[in-house]
Amino acid sequence: MSHFYERVLNDTIDYYKEINKLIRLFKKETIHTDVYYESVSIAKYINEEFFRKLDLSTNYVSLFDLLAEIENEELTICFTEYSELVLSISAQLINKEYYSPSDKDSVEEQLSSIIKIIKFDLEKLNLEYRFITSDAGRVAIILPKDAFVESVLEDVEDQNISRGIVEYKSIRMEGNVDGKEKLLYSFGKYIEPLLKNDELKEKNKRLFDDVTFMLNNFDLRHNNKDINEQKYYHATLKDREEWLDKLFVEILLVIKSEQESVIYKELSSLRKNDREIKRE
Repeated sequence: MSHFYERVLNDTIDYYKEINKLIRLFKKETIHTDVYYESVSIAKYINEEFFRKLDLSTNYVSLFDLLAEIENEELTICFTEYSELVLSISAQLINKEYYSPSDKDSVEEQLSSIIKIIKFDLEKLNLEYRFITSDAGRVAIILPKDAFVESVLEDVEDQNISRGIVEYKSIRMEGNVDGKEKLLYSFGKYIEPLLKNDELKEKNKRLFDDVTFMLNNFDLRHNNKDINEQKYYHATLKDREEWLDKLFVEILLVIKSEQESVIYKELSSLRKNDREIKRE
């Protein structure tokens, strides 16, 4: 089998090759613009013309400072963060004013080529990207494809909670126990009205009892934690993260229970109407 077909049919990627490909395309002097008399890299053009105007620049003086920091990371983290950066830059460049229309076409064409590679690689890894609004503006976050999480996001109207769910599932959150705890705390506050809903609780007693127990005993509800007591921190770091992830799934099930209840009521009404029609 040729190298090409091996790459297409394989369900993984060579991170070293892919990240170097992204870096090469981003930094290679290949675009011709009206603002410069020579070929420049897309990275240089964005750095010179736009970087400090983008929300994602935050406290970085130069795009190259940010790139150097990312490129110094471990391979998988480097690939994820580099991909997220390129996608985020592309999103934040929308509606920015270029020196000329041809410059805009050149930059967008090169960005499009890089993003095409990113999408291919993400597909091979069963990953996807979503855009969220953060302190750094509209940014991309890479996370595993998950139909269940997708269905929950459709039921959540609170944008902060939706953003939190995406962040929790993101690749960069893996191993970040403190970050997951903070998000779970906010999720716990969000579902409190659902947990106190007697009708929902009656239908989902085991689930609601389990979630309440975990929130109260995993040191997540700080007001329930004695200053000298740590109910769950004796567990290993790995075990704790695994249990936090289980709680995350249970919380999503609580959120889904509200929609399930709506469907149940609608279905009950439908059945009632059907019985009445048959009696007639």
